[in-house]
Amino acid sequence: PVELGGRNMTLQWNRGEPPQAVAQRFLAANGLEERHAGDVVAFVMQAEQQGAAGAGPAGAKDFNFPVEVADGRRLTISWNRGEDPQAVALDFARQHGGIAANELPDIVAFIRQVSGGPAAPGPVLAQQAPAPPVAVQQQATQQVMEMGFDEASARGALQACGWSVDAAVQRLLG
Repeated sequence: PVELGGRNMTLQWNRGEPPQAVAQRFLAANGLEERHAGDVVAFVMQAEQQGAAGAGPAGAKDFNFPVEVADGRRLTISWNRGEDPQAVALDFARQHGGIAANELPDIVAFIRQVSGGPAAPGPVLAQQAPAPPVAVQQQATQQVMEMGFDEASARGALQACGWSVDAAVQRLLG
């Protein structure tokens, strides 16, 4: 609830929604002048920051789901209503590593389905999470080689598994 000039109004939005869009919608719905837009934007931004700081990382999200990825790990994917499903999937892949590019379309479709949107509105740009720093790549390659695999096989498996040593070894063992 918001009170302005003795009028009680309700300001609602979805987390992650652009504050300017929220302000424009609120002003139009309540017949308010454009000069109030800055105040509404500031309020929304402050509320978003307080909400993000006050809740735990999983608790701060609208959706939290357990998922099992191709390498067998059981993880939790979390996102807010209104977030771009592809961005959520890419962030999830970057955060957890070892998620192959070919898994992203399924993750995006799942997010869309749960969020109430169409599961496959069109082609999904498959991107892989960025490779880790060279030092991390070398260390991972060395770990796999210490298990008896040659460098080319170790590096190839690590690249295919997003540099996850466990997943690469499982892949090499077949």
